[in-house]
Amino acid sequence: MFSSSVNTFASDKISEAVPSYSTVTEVEDWGVCVTKLIVNLGEAKVVSQGSITKDTFKVDLVRYQENGVDQIQIHDPADVNWQTPNKMIPLPGGQRTVTNAYVSDKAGNPKVSSNLITLELKIVPEDNLSAAIYAKQPYVSAWSVNKYTITQQENINTSKGIVSGITITNSTGGVRKAVEDFKTGSFKNAEDNVTLTFADYTPIQDNKKNPLIIWYYLNTDGSMAVNTTIGGYDVDESGAWIN
Repeated sequence: MFSSSVNTFASDKISEAVPSYSTVTEVEDWGVCVTKLIVNLGEAKVVSQGSITKDTFKVDLVRYQENGVDQIQIHDPADVNWQTPNKMIPLPGGQRTVTNAYVSDKAGNPKVSSNLITLELKIVPEDNLSAAIYAKQPYVSAWSVNKYTITQQENINTSKGIVSGITITNSTGGVRKAVEDFKTGSFKNAEDNVTLTFADYTPIQDNKKNPLIIWYYLNTDGSMAVNTTIGGYDVDESGAWIN
């Protein structure tokens, strides 16, 4: 079992007073998924535990390629002409299903009151909206840029009045649990000028002898992005699991 990481990635410098969200990405047995959103309602909007439900906010998503500008491209399912099998269209956006919602701290731990809430999201292997990576070409995967719109659907009653009308699109980055616990690097063989990438994980020191485990995966990710390999990269161009 890997420990959780608290490092952030691609974090924009957004004031805590501005409503925003961050993502929690976790490794499942089929790959990596965005499992939670930590939502900052704004520093003046403190709400109490029990005042929100899974229906309080609607979560919409559009997934982009690693450059954050171009939408992920998929094969057109309506293209039945075998002579043009490579017709591509943008991956449609969609709505994520919220399975649980509660008041929390910035790590997603429940709190009695806070201006932060956690939205837990439904994940399944064949759902490309929950995926965190995509295949930008065969055997070459990359992290997608997932842009969320979080829209308040129901009023929130607080001791200072009603909180309503919140729409949040600002991202402050997120965490990639387990993946960020690995250190990555590369080695260039002088004899054949081939560069190999690697990742290593160091467990907590316990003053005992521990085994050295070496995992060599022959059919590895051609992108040489070993952190996507750690999370599992056997996906189609949309990020859906293909095994």
